[in-house]
Amino acid sequence: MSVGAEYPVLAGRDVELAQLLEVVDDAAAGRSGMRLLVGAPGIGKTALLSEVCRLTSSRAEIMMGAGLPLTSLSVPLLPIAAAVRRWASTTGAPIPTLPQPGEGTDHVVVEFDSWLDRLCARRPVLLAVDDLHWADQSTLDLLTYVLAGPPERPLAVLLASRDLTLLRDGHPLHRWLADSARMPRFSQTPVGPLDRLGTANQMAAILGGPARESLVDDVYSHTRGNAYLTRLIVEHLPLDAHRLPAELPTTLREAVLQPWHDMTPAARELTRLLAVGAAPVPAAVLSTVSAAVGLPDDVVPLLHEAVAAGLLEVHASGAYWFRHPLQAEVLESGVLPEERRAWHTAFATALEPRTASHGVRAVAAVADHHFRAGNDELAYRWALRAARAAADAHGTAEMLRLLRRAVVLHRRVHDPPESRVELLQQVRRAAERVGRQEEELTAVDQLLAEPLDDPLEAAALRVRRMNLRHSTGRKFAGLDDVREAVRLAAPWPHSWQYAYALAELAHAEIWHDDPAGDAHAEAAVEAARVADDRRALPYALAARSMARTMWGGGRPAPDWADEAIDAAVDAQDWWAFSHVALWEANALAAGSEPAYTVPLRARRRQLAALGAPHTYVGFLCAAEASSLLTVGRWRECQENLRVALGSSPGPMGEVTARLTAALLATRQGRLPEAQGHLHRAEELYEERSEFLAFEFDASRAEVALAAGDLEGAVAAALTGVSTPGPPPTRAEWLLPLAARALADLAQEHRDHGTALTETFDRLRELRRAHPAVLQDGGSAPPWYAEQLAALQAMYDVEWLRAQADPGAGPAWAEVADRCAAVSLPWDAAYAACRAAEAYLTDRRGRARGTAWLRRAHEMASDLRAVPLLTELEDLARTARISLSAIPGPSRDTDGKPASAGHAFSALAGITAREQEVLGLVVAGRTYGEIARALSISEKTVSVHISHLLQKTGTASRLELARLAQRAERPGSEQAGQAGPEHPGQPSDEAGRSGPERPGPERPGPERARRPGRGPPG
Repeated sequence: MSVGAEYPVLAGRDVELAQLLEVVDDAAAGRSGMRLLVGAPGIGKTALLSEVCRLTSSRAEIMMGAGLPLTSLSVPLLPIAAAVRRWASTTGAPIPTLPQPGEGTDHVVVEFDSWLDRLCARRPVLLAVDDLHWADQSTLDLLTYVLAGPPERPLAVLLASRDLTLLRDGHPLHRWLADSARMPRFSQTPVGPLDRLGTANQMAAILGGPARESLVDDVYSHTRGNAYLTRLIVEHLPLDAHRLPAELPTTLREAVLQPWHDMTPAARELTRLLAVGAAPVPAAVLSTVSAAVGLPDDVVPLLHEAVAAGLLEVHASGAYWFRHPLQAEVLESGVLPEERRAWHTAFATALEPRTASHGVRAVAAVADHHFRAGNDELAYRWALRAARAAADAHGTAEMLRLLRRAVVLHRRVHDPPESRVELLQQVRRAAERVGRQEEELTAVDQLLAEPLDDPLEAAALRVRRMNLRHSTGRKFAGLDDVREAVRLAAPWPHSWQYAYALAELAHAEIWHDDPAGDAHAEAAVEAARVADDRRALPYALAARSMARTMWGGGRPAPDWADEAIDAAVDAQDWWAFSHVALWEANALAAGSEPAYTVPLRARRRQLAALGAPHTYVGFLCAAEASSLLTVGRWRECQENLRVALGSSPGPMGEVTARLTAALLATRQGRLPEAQGHLHRAEELYEERSEFLAFEFDASRAEVALAAGDLEGAVAAALTGVSTPGPPPTRAEWLLPLAARALADLAQEHRDHGTALTETFDRLRELRRAHPAVLQDGGSAPPWYAEQLAALQAMYDVEWLRAQADPGAGPAWAEVADRCAAVSLPWDAAYAACRAAEAYLTDRRGRARGTAWLRRAHEMASDLRAVPLLTELEDLARTARISLSAIPGPSRDTDGKPASAGHAFSALAGITAREQEVLGLVVAGRTYGEIARALSISEKTVSVHISHLLQKTGTASRLELARLAQRAERPGSEQAGQAGPEHPGQPSDEAGRSGPERPGPERPGPERARRPGRGPPG
């Protein structure tokens, strides 16, 4: 099955779909209603109507028609007639009299309503009319008559129309809507553009898999959530495309310019001129520009024509601009280069007089037009002028954009008064203030390529470069830059730059397990206090706390973080603030403890209140979300992720958020979404497994497990285990995940009837090489130690599952209890599910299995863990155990138990009749119910089941059902023998009586525990 098939038919339309389905539900309950969808062309109204018709086709008579944009021909009741005739062609039922062209419709309206009454008396009816804005007056009259009909009949009427602001004054729909809106059973649903996530899901459905996030960004910036335009721009792209091609598809160009082609030549030329203006323009300015380039200066009638055609709209300020920015892009791309330069010069000249009264926007517009016109000298001067104006207005982001342009133009300008170094320093400071780390890193690289007179400045820049490379994923805690910084600053031991370099050298050394980091951290604190400069102190205090947290040696003073935070605020250094906030939380708790988020949340709120860039607020939000997910507070995690990803939190913050979102989506059954988040994280970072502050390996392993890629899961987990240096974040889960995947592989071999020897050998080797789950040293605080013990028990018991040990129930129950006791609810729910399965497979353990099944179901329900819930409900249904979340056997229209109709064709060697019997066994039916459903005797049923047990090598109906359910899951490949020929059981030395016990911890420096998160983004 393709990944794309797992995406919903409609993306991002849950609210609108629910409102439409509510009208149909009300109709089925005997309450008629009418709802109108209103939205821009291509926004997705037709898709919504079609989906409602599809979802309700089994419980209502469906009639759907649409208006047509006829000009010289008038067909009365066209959409109604089309809907009725289409319905009749599929049902063969008689239809009412429909009018012919030129014939009156009064008698038809009354007869049609009476016919609807008779039809509704037998079954609910859904009448859907699309493109109502093209319907004639007789159709509107009929709908009014139907709306005023009996309120108790089971009739749902769903309509769709363009936004009325796009319709001409006096259009019949204006009056009809005003009248209908006063009636009690009429309602409207506005349909707006999709958000970015909805666009991403729509793209995945079109492409057959999750698109790269860089492509999603590109598409969304072009289509702004218009579903039709998204389809046109995406449908011919390959799945692995990174960006849109330079040339947009012809179909897209034609679609966005459809209203433009219907306008007069003068109006079309004026809109081309407006597109070159690149922003909303008042009529007076447009008139001046138009006259300057030889076009008509009386632009008001032409603007009126463009507005009436639906191409332009009037902003509240009185300026004119396109209804969709893609229209401007397409029109501007068709302007010749010589023409474009002349028009930009005209715009710059016309806008200059407005700069004194219209602020930064006007000054920046003049600078932009001079730049696009190729007027380098003017563009340079105006860029600096606009940058100063933006700085005065606290528009740092706009100032940064203009300063970057000034750097580009600097070499084209004759004898500029500013040096390149001065400009680059301004760019770097502006980028730092707005949290644009990529742009700041570029400026730092450029500055370090210039001859710098001050060694201390060069030292500070090198330290900053190390941190920025770290934050943007280029190098994990790189030592080269910071060692050179210490060397450059060493002649000035009392300078803040020396203390800063020493602190960050310690920071990098600690990450790399270099024992020198401890002494350098202590020396950095002393140097920072001697320098008496607030800029170095937060880094020095954080480095000392980091050393003590990761290597032991006593807790840092309780007030160190307050002192460090105050210093970071004084210096307006948000990187330092985030750094301190994380190591304060790490010093107080492990990231997998509930207490971890308490100080982190307080610092994040403090940071937001200070007006820091979203880059840093979002990063702390993402770090908090990761911890919240681990302890099962998934709703709070989800809210934090929305904040973190609401705007760009920088590469490091986004990777943290994406990996957390991938895990949450995986555990709650949204696999394509999870894969999309993981892809985006992988796009953002050059270093992955080697970047210890991230959980790439554990996340990849979980996503691969959910997708049924067991070998991929093993490989991902073992990559994290074997990467040199300290273990990565979430290292504690790597070995349990690897063992889980290998146990699943063993079960697959058992199901296939193939040899298990190789899989058992791999498990033995894994446990020989890594007898204990990974941790950061020998000593650990009590809570973290208990978590490690619980995960160790899970690692051990997966070995029993791999052997299909019938006595594994108590071991799984113990794991579930231990995980629940230390706030690892996802792991506890998984273990509880395994306990239920193990007990129920043992015929003597039904009572315990039932208790664990219900407990696991309750836990999984709280977590909304859909894949786990599905497995539990399948198990309960098969074992005929009642759970409140599982309905009883459904009935078909003949009163027989529904057979579920599922043919388990993935199991080789079974007949068609045996497939039918198997489907009913999986559904939990008794012998008698199976016999009645298939019209055979109970003895024949018994014979079929005996054959199935023999062919599949299973010992009971429950084992048989579980085998069939596994065969249908993603990634399962049931091929080869129907039953086991190579049991491949382990030797007695493997320890069938219980799990192998852990050996000694791997050698390494003693550290307190894995910190919750790494340095900031």
